[in-house]
Amino acid sequence: MKKEEIRALTTRTGNVVPSQINTPEGVAYGKPATIKLTAGPTYEESHIRTNVPAAAIEKIEVILNGDSDIVIAGEVLEMFEKYKKHAGSGVAVDGTFTYVIPFSDLCGRTIEAQSVSAFVTLSSDNVFLKVHFRPKSAEPTPDAWPSVIELDGTNYTSPGKPARLFRNIVRTITTPNMSTGEVTFLDLPKDGYIRRAHIKGDVSKVELKKDGKTHFEQSKAQNDFELRRSGVLGKAPQAGYYHLDFIKHDFNISDLYNPMNVSREQELIMQLDTAGSVPIIIEMLKPV
Repeated sequence: MKKEEIRALTTRTGNVVPSQINTPEGVAYGKPATIKLTAGPTYEESHIRTNVPAAAIEKIEVILNGDSDIVIAGEVLEMFEKYKKHAGSGVAVDGTFTYVIPFSDLCGRTIEAQSVSAFVTLSSDNVFLKVHFRPKSAEPTPDAWPSVIELDGTNYTSPGKPARLFRNIVRTITTPNMSTGEVTFLDLPKDGYIRRAHIKGDVSKVELKKDGKTHFEQSKAQNDFELRRSGVLGKAPQAGYYHLDFIKHDFNISDLYNPMNVSREQELIMQLDTAGSVPIIIEMLKPV
């Protein structure tokens, strides 16, 4: 594919239009509420509004033609927004929480950089958004969550495109139970361009090797310092996470990490200061 064709498929065309989501079905504790997304437009963001806090949302799924492309907990959505210094994350306004599913990345320095991760849908697609609510019995204290769930939202879409170049993937992989010290994880995805890897745990240093050559090596303290001054506005590292952010300078296309050209092995080496399994939330673009 020529560079001009790639640019045409990753550049936003036309204005972004907000519209009310379709009526959710099955809104109740302990169940997934299902929202049908209209196929055809390009989704830049979806905002889910509800009267329950993030702890009550087990996960949010975006399902494209039967495949769960995005699976993300409510608390992780909050973390994403706070990390990017976006206002309003996790704050109830008049009793309503808003959770943003950021298909496009507004940190990008150009329209192309923002829209390369937009959710392109085609007219033949079947697309659903599911909000999985935890059982009411899981609330931390009695009556901490409202008795009746309210759910609505807004989709922000731009005109459709003739083809889909990437699928925006958000997935969590979890390491086996690991002891303290230097540990090596070999199962990072190799089927797409990685944008960010948010490592949840007491990790004080990370090294990434491709075919034996060091691609990244930095202590958490130095990495956090660099994140705070990176990009246009800087990032806000979140407590309990090591953010391995390949696009931290907001060049969301040129700085993507490509693991697909690894010929032998890919090693994520972590200095783990507290034993246990380590969840890693991966944001990536998977070529179609």
